Amino acid sequence: MTSTPYQGMPMAGTMPLMEYNSYASLLNKANLLFDNNLDSMTVDWSLEERECRRRLVQFWRRHENNNILCTFKGVAAADRVPNSIVVSCIYWEDKQDFFITSVDCIYLLESLIAVRFTVEEKNRIRRNLEGFRPLT
Repeated sequence: MTSTPYQGMPMAGTMPLMEYNSYASLLNKANLLFDNNLDSMTVDWSLEERECRRRLVQFWRRHENNNILCTFKGVAAADRVPNSIVVSCIYWEDKQDFFITSVDCIYLLESLIAVRFTVEEKNRIRRNLEGFRPLT
């Protein structure tokens, strides 16, 4: 499928395609709410998680009005449900801290708001994440 720039005057109440942001209405209206503190995923790791220096964190979402309500918990690899929303919480021993990759961060956001971002939008998100001073 290809698109061409809008050549004529926009109809009343519309804007030219060149200015249209398909996510603007969604992101301006949605509230992403977590039912627990994400820092809770950094404590009480199993022996296997400590040895692997990685915890799988599974997320669930439900949509109520303008709110996307998220729950999450650590899961063992064997208990992971296929096609579920799962990211890795990684323990970096040298830094004595926990991390999530930018790839997982973008995947999680896409999954929770049920939208797939373009490469350009993913790059913009990565630039915004640079404010957190990534280490790699």
